[in-house]
Amino acid sequence: QGEKGSVVLKGRELYRVAAVAAEVVDTTGAGDAYAAGFLYAYSQGADAGKCGEAGSLLASKVVAVIGPKIGKSGLEAGKTAIEALLK
Repeated sequence: QGEKGSVVLKGRELYRVAAVAAEVVDTTGAGDAYAAGFLYAYSQGADAGKCGEAGSLLASKVVAVIGPKIGKSGLEAGKTAIEALLK
């Protein structure tokens, strides 16, 4: 849902996840980045709500640059932010 955030459904549990604020330059790759963040958090044992938050965090990094690549520094920043979220 872009700037409206996302909705995650697991069984009967519904999570509404706010979008992470970002200066949007280009939305190319935002969905893929969301999925990557979500799945990384899921692989770490996070609950569905935290997975959605991790997806939003990583998507906020990719929309701030032109094109779908955030580069090594952006990836490291995203990973650090997700790891902090999961603590």
